[in-house]
Amino acid sequence: MNWDLRHRKSSLVIRLLLAVWITAVVIVLCATGRWWGLAFVAPLVLDLYLLRRILAAGSAGSAAPARSRERSSRE
Repeated sequence: MNWDLRHRKSSLVIRLLLAVWITAVVIVLCATGRWWGLAFVAPLVLDLYLLRRILAAGSAGSAAPARSRERSSRE
């Protein structure tokens, strides 16, 4: 997760593309009657969870410097 936070933009792109790919695989497998494709839903949920954590960490990290700038401009 450390690498993901240091390279936030590329990590978001990679995780988003992975989520799209896993979703496409699940849809194709289930559409052709191979219901074992639902086993890929668990890795999809994990990928979306990590994607959400990266977004949350990035928004929290970018908000903190803005607040400190506001405080210093008031003084």
